[in-house]
Amino acid sequence: MDTARLSGKLQIELEAPGFDETRVPDNLKLTLFRIAQEQLTNILKHAGATYVNVKVLLRKNDLQLAIIDNGTGFNVSGKHSGVGLINIKTRVALFYGKISINSSLGAGCELTVTFPIMPAK
Repeated sequence: MDTARLSGKLQIELEAPGFDETRVPDNLKLTLFRIAQEQLTNILKHAGATYVNVKVLLRKNDLQLAIIDNGTGFNVSGKHSGVGLINIKTRVALFYGKISINSSLGAGCELTVTFPIMPAK
């Protein structure tokens, strides 16, 4: 596990056990980076979180990215003025992925995206 502090306010923990990036196409790697970048920006701008856990799991037939924070949370079904979540949803759809957002006021947020990939040889 790697931990970093940004501006002394936000602790980010990364978990990527046994991650083999050679199984992930370059364009999907870039998409994962952009999704993580967008969600971390959302967290910094809106959540007031002090802790974020980023998990990358590479399984036989899929790749999963989960970003969990302890921030203020939000109403997932409510109206949102920004384009951050729209950008994430668009990126997920381009690779036939699935997205799950679990959040409620005062309970942080868990964003999970899952993409199909070719099985390991």
